[in-house]
Parts: sequence; C-alpha cells; structure tokens
Amino acid sequence: MSYLEERDVDLEQSEFDAESAAINKVHDLTVLITPEHKRFLDQLDPARHREEELAAHFEEMGLDFEESGTAGSDGLRLLRDSISELRDDQVLLLHLG
Repeated sequence: MSYLEERDVDLEQSEFDAESAAINKVHDLTVLITPEHKRFLDQLDPARHREEELAAHFEEMGLDFEESGTAGSDGLRLLRDSISELRDDQVLLLHLG
C-alpha cells in the first residue's frame, strides 16, 4: 500500500471509512475498495511500473526476496483486474496482515 500511496494511489479512503475503521480495530489493515476506486485503474497497470522499482521498494521495507519485482507486478495486476470487475453494488475487501 505504501508503494501505491507514494504514487498518489489512495485505496484506503472510501465512502466506507467508518466501517473500515471498525474492522481495523479488530484486524490488521483491511481496506474496503469500491467502484469509485476505478479512477486508479490506469495507475495500477503493471506496465507502468518497472519490476526493478517494485523490487527496490520491497527491499526498502525489509521484504527483499528474489522474485519481489515479479510478485509486485502480479499483485498490481490482480488488484487492477479485481477493481475493474467491481459492479456498482459490490465492495472488494482487501486484508493485509
């Protein structure tokens, strides 16, 4: 999430901030992603992010592993694809922890 926030992609804010705060009191970081977040689809495109840049971010966070750049790219693809498929009445719950 910090990688995305550094690039002005804020997935943590939504019309469900109160619900998200309640969930986060009990669980680790949990984000409620809505169709409103589709505005970030272009910025989530893995083609816009170099694997070396993703790997460097993992390393800065102490999470360096051999395929970290590929894992980051795959994560962006999964997140972008999941958000793009959200219908107007759906919410994607993303739990990090």
